[in-house]
Amino acid sequence: MKVYVASKFEEGPYVKKVMESLESAGHTITHDWTGESSVGKEGDELKQYLLKCATWDLEGVTSCDVLLLLNHPHGKGMFTEMGIALALRKPVIIVKPEIANNIFFHLPECRSVGTVGEAIELIQKMTKEAA
Repeated sequence: MKVYVASKFEEGPYVKKVMESLESAGHTITHDWTGESSVGKEGDELKQYLLKCATWDLEGVTSCDVLLLLNHPHGKGMFTEMGIALALRKPVIIVKPEIANNIFFHLPECRSVGTVGEAIELIQKMTKEAA
């Protein structure tokens, strides 16, 4: 299954480990944003870089089969990514929904789990059901 993992940008190292676990389970990550950095860029160079990053993120969400949201109390962009997935009627799996509650978590496209392990099991189940 093609998966986009959304979370707070500063959680990159943790997100990278989750992505590696998903890949080990046979899934494809549609965009790995964890290596992106705007450090040292400014002015037009910064604007162009941020445009590229936003485009890559958008393409990652639009090309995924499922969005995995690693919830964070201070997340911002992750909720934009979730909104894009929901607008496209893609399934969203939320890890620890109680951390930052969101009314959209109640939509039928959303499934909530307590751990990343449970999320990976759910994605495995979705893969089998889709086959």
